[in-house]
Amino acid sequence: GKSAQIPLFVWLPDAMAGPTPVSALIHAATMVTSGIYVISRLSPFFMQSPELMLLVAVIGAFTAIIAATIALTKYDIKAVLAYSTVSQLGFMFLALGSGAYVAAMFHVVTHAFFKACLFLGSGSVIHAMHHVEHKLHEEGKHVHFDPQDMRNMGGLRKYLPDTYKTFLIATIAIAGIPPLAGFFSKDEILVMTFNAGMGTYGAVYIGLWAMALITAFMTAFYMFRLTLGTFHGEFRLPQKVAEAKGAERHLHESPFTMTSVLWVLAGLSIAGGFIGIPNFVVATFTGTADVNLLSNWLDKTTMDAELTLSKLVEWFLLFGSVLVAAFGIIFAYRLFEGDQLEASDARISERFGALYRVWSEKYKIDEIYEGGIVRPTVRFSERFLAVFDMKGIDGFVNFVAAIVRFAGGVARYFQTGLIQSYAYGIVLGVILVIFMLLFR
Repeated sequence: GKSAQIPLFVWLPDAMAGPTPVSALIHAATMVTSGIYVISRLSPFFMQSPELMLLVAVIGAFTAIIAATIALTKYDIKAVLAYSTVSQLGFMFLALGSGAYVAAMFHVVTHAFFKACLFLGSGSVIHAMHHVEHKLHEEGKHVHFDPQDMRNMGGLRKYLPDTYKTFLIATIAIAGIPPLAGFFSKDEILVMTFNAGMGTYGAVYIGLWAMALITAFMTAFYMFRLTLGTFHGEFRLPQKVAEAKGAERHLHESPFTMTSVLWVLAGLSIAGGFIGIPNFVVATFTGTADVNLLSNWLDKTTMDAELTLSKLVEWFLLFGSVLVAAFGIIFAYRLFEGDQLEASDARISERFGALYRVWSEKYKIDEIYEGGIVRPTVRFSERFLAVFDMKGIDGFVNFVAAIVRFAGGVARYFQTGLIQSYAYGIVLGVILVIFMLLFR
């Protein structure tokens, strides 16, 4: 749940409703990655149980592919990135379950670079769209639209060049294209997952590797769908809202205080991968195999599985994953270049039919929670309230009140307000005292 794995990931996309800089921190480098860190620190314990390792890997692989399929269907620019985060966290869990603890932490680091860049880039886009809406209102045009909906965007690279360039760099990084940061960390995860297929539960791990490869293709596809739909083609808002004709004149780049941060993160998305470059890659060209800075640093606190694959197989897996990502990018370009976002999505929806509806409805997980947990909990709470609160607490209070009323009723017999009654009482009391003194 802490790291948003199935079925406990529904909170993470909802967290994107906050300010974009906060989203960048939550999704990139802080709370959600704490689960990865904890398991990495406990690696000696996890390595003692192949079954537990397999469970972690299965959860990660299924989280990665499920979140990727949901991201394919979203139009909210931050929603796509949110489900992308869930998917990448799944990759990290797959690495942990495959014994690749260093690779998992490596992906935590590189993911922080390009995901923060993507979220802050989306914030720059949303800032520009909000500015357009504000200016249209100043002109007396009561235009209302969703500034986070890609269908209202398009063509923004002409107006937000710095945002576009940095966003594109981060997109290429998350797609896993060399030599950017995401290439080294993601492909090391794929290699180590395939390597786990050579040991206990080998067939299952090979299946998980295949799922991860499909997810890598989908990641490149939906991220370039996002980039092309947002920045390429023509500005679509005037086509959606008649009163927004000419609104593109209000589009402008974000101030330097925003774009400078984007360029720093884009630079880290390019160069950040070299802190954990796989030893076999360097050894092929230099003969030196002990240059992985991150691995050397984490050696004292983690226990990685032994890599048993030959160099030829490692290179084959490396090139294979790059080709898969490249196919995803090419496929996205063929479908979404220009103003083909909704038309291409309609064709995909028609091709996949009911399956696409399941993706767009997020596998009905929210509805399952609502029907299976939320409503039963509310009904139980109502019944508990009726029994415990109304009959228990209220019953006790009413019992105390009844005692007080009874005592008051008894007291009324002695407080009549008649002098002769009080005189009788005094005489009776005196007689009682005398009687007690005489017979004690």
